[in-house]
Amino acid sequence: CLVGSEMCIRDSYHLSTLKGSDETELLKWVNQKISPYGLHVENLRESWQNPQILCALTDSLSPGVLYKSETLSPLTSDPISDVDLAMEIAFKNFGIPRIMDPEDII
Repeated sequence: CLVGSEMCIRDSYHLSTLKGSDETELLKWVNQKISPYGLHVENLRESWQNPQILCALTDSLSPGVLYKSETLSPLTSDPISDVDLAMEIAFKNFGIPRIMDPEDII
């Protein structure tokens, strides 16, 4: 799914306002959501290997659901566990299904 990650993200986060697979618009949206956390995504491939990106994106949907403040720190000492937690919260709180395994991202 990483090859078509922009489509996966768009579909999972219900971004119907984006047309087609416009990676530029999706990058703008992601960066707008994660900028309060001091993060920036350069692309939709390698950038996702940082577990804080998905964690911040998930938290941005309802601030405080994952982090107590916009100051990021690893949730655990294991990046795969952090991504797994972000995916679990995204599903439980927002109905966003898992479309890949944490190991596929990290």
